[in-house]
Amino acid sequence: MILRALCIAVAIALLAAAAHATIVATDGYGSPHSFMVLGVAAGIAVGAIAIGHAISERRIALAVCIGIALACGEAFGLLSTGERLVAQREAAQAPARAAEEAIAKAQQRLDAAAAALDRLPTTSPRLEAALAAKAAADSAATTKAAERGCAANCRVLLEQQVTAAAAEVAAARDELANQRAAAEAEIAAARLTLAAIPRLASGTPLADRLGVAPWILDLIGATLASLAVNGLAVTLMAFGAHTPRREPLQPQAVTPPATVVEMVVEERQASPAEHAARFGVECLEPAKGSVALREVYATYLAWCSDRGVEPLPAPQIGAQLSAMFAAAGLQTVKGRVRGVGLKKGAVPLALAAE
Repeated sequence: MILRALCIAVAIALLAAAAHATIVATDGYGSPHSFMVLGVAAGIAVGAIAIGHAISERRIALAVCIGIALACGEAFGLLSTGERLVAQREAAQAPARAAEEAIAKAQQRLDAAAAALDRLPTTSPRLEAALAAKAAADSAATTKAAERGCAANCRVLLEQQVTAAAAEVAAARDELANQRAAAEAEIAAARLTLAAIPRLASGTPLADRLGVAPWILDLIGATLASLAVNGLAVTLMAFGAHTPRREPLQPQAVTPPATVVEMVVEERQASPAEHAARFGVECLEPAKGSVALREVYATYLAWCSDRGVEPLPAPQIGAQLSAMFAAAGLQTVKGRVRGVGLKKGAVPLALAAE
């Protein structure tokens, strides 16, 4: 009885703790969801006790129906627990996820800058045109300056053309150099940005190492948690409410000896357990009330006297009868045995006179 009461108390504590955790983690007390959670927890408690009693009474169909209803309640608890665990995991993963996104963007920026630097040309149309103009100016200056008709002003104009062409070549080359410097500066900035982002620990290390989606582990964890709390509570309550069915004392068929002499010899050769069993079959019967142990012992003495056998000592026959009563599921309280009575004709005359 103490173990059954303890099981029920622990089960109630588990259900209350699970309901409280779910309510606090969701909408809090006073919300419609909180009343639903409390109602399901109470239903699981009462349903588990009902299953225990239904099994004790061998009402299997009723126990199965209640079990199906409890399975639905367990599914509701699983969803609630799963939602709570996933929400907590998402909140814990938010900083790490933000850091991963920032790292990915910085890495993309660095890759794009490196690709842009690799795509930079070593020349440009402007540089090619400037080089061609410079070559033409140099050729004209060399050719026309040697002519007799080219005066001093002509030479100055040619030299100015050469100088302008050389300046254009230098400007075109500076433009390419500036583009490369800008690309290299972008790469340096992208590297600094990537290095400055902190590497936070993953919020799902087990899932990362196993190579599975985190939500799968969350679902498995929610299932195990729901079964560990609600499932254990249901089984504990069912065990606490279940009482083993006591079978009534069934008389055993005993073949009577052919003669009184054979009966006496058989009784003397019987073991104490067989001796007590024969007495029980011949003198005791199932009854709604109870019988006093002193009456049973007096009947036993009279039964031995009628058969001419030596009765067992009181402690020995008492131990054998107690074992027989316990095996039949009979309780002995305050010197009386419940659920058994003396057969008619087996009561000694002294007790009958009382």
